[in-house]
Order: sequence, then structure tokens, then C-alpha cells
Amino acid sequence: MTRRYLICCANWRQVKVRINKTPREPEIDGVRLDGFRPGTVRDVSAILGAWLVAERYAEPEMRRSVDDNLDNPADVKGRTTQALDSDRPRRRRHSKNG
Repeated sequence: MTRRYLICCANWRQVKVRINKTPREPEIDGVRLDGFRPGTVRDVSAILGAWLVAERYAEPEMRRSVDDNLDNPADVKGRTTQALDSDRPRRRRHSKNG
């Protein structure tokens, strides 16, 4: 009987990092690093991302883009100005007479 084991999910999980400086190493674990330019945001594996941050080549990117975690991109495009206005908190109106 063949047994199957679950491999750690860290191998497929992606993280975003902002590159601070181009790594000195041209390649690590089969991933070319010489194209990582300062200021760019890259999706990399969790392991590579941790290494880049530990070596101070990158920092974690916490901001999300519009496309992140959207099941249906039409949800963003279909929103009207009126729908956006209703998301904002209401302002109190004060009378001029007090």
C-alpha cells in the first residue's frame, strides 16, 4: 500500500516583496535573481521571500493591488460613483443660525 504525505504548503504560497537592491547572487534554488530591480514588487515563494527579507534585499509588501483577492473583476469596474459615495461616512450638517 502506497502512503501519500502532505508536503508543506510553504512551497506554493506566494508573497509580495518590494526589492530594495539587486541581490549579489545571480540565482538561488533555480530562480534567477539578476532581474530583480530596486523599487519593483515581485510575487515570490514564501521561502524565497523570507530569504530576500533576511538578507535585506527586499521588504514585505503589504499593500494590495485592485486585482488581489477578487473573484470577479467586474465587481470593481461595475461600481458607480454613487456606490462609492455611499461607502463614505456621512458628514453632519450644521445650521448657520446655530
